[in-house]
Amino acid sequence: MKLTIDHIYGNMSNFDLQIPRLKLDLEDSKEIEALENGWLIYNNEWYQSRSVRIDVDKYTKVPKKIKDHEVYFECLVDIKEIDRVFETFLNKKKLKSLYELHIDKERTVWLLVRKNGILVAFTKFINYENGIESQYTAWDYEEPKLSIGTKIVDYEVEFVKSKGLKYLYIGSGYGEVSKYKAKFEGFEWWTGTEWSTDKYKYLELCDRDEKIKTLEDLSKIYVT
Repeated sequence: MKLTIDHIYGNMSNFDLQIPRLKLDLEDSKEIEALENGWLIYNNEWYQSRSVRIDVDKYTKVPKKIKDHEVYFECLVDIKEIDRVFETFLNKKKLKSLYELHIDKERTVWLLVRKNGILVAFTKFINYENGIESQYTAWDYEEPKLSIGTKIVDYEVEFVKSKGLKYLYIGSGYGEVSKYKAKFEGFEWWTGTEWSTDKYKYLELCDRDEKIKTLEDLSKIYVT
């Protein structure tokens, strides 16, 4: 693996801060090596982050039928359906649309949840060599008591187990929106040097993320 560093920002006048972006070229290495060292793919480029994963051997819950709903997997989907559910989800959670759903198509598998033929929830999986990432999960919250967002994880884990894989990678872990990930059995997060099961430290970092509002706030953390 070849690592390159892009120095995208720095400041020496008002505070001490240097922000690089790490880039990865696998060269002759295997994708699983990158996954095991905290790297994930977005738009066909590897990026380093506070990656989170589930050790599926430690996940004991099994999928249960979601009342009046069908759950299945597809590689090709109706983009308009996906976008409708995703937009509803973002509005309900009061989140901004920061990412493009319909990229990395050659790696994508969809877990779909329908009621009476209408899409109500989905998970977008990204396939790696000997690895799977649940990149996005969204649902429309039309029936909140069903807790589809929680139950769908059971199906995700079962899917990974059926592939004979040990981990389900579940994206990055930053801020308030990622704290729920620490509740999953088999939870692990990438510290930058190793995989940790320390939920308290992870939650502490997620809380700290929320307190950073300015470059000055970031610089204070950077130098400590």
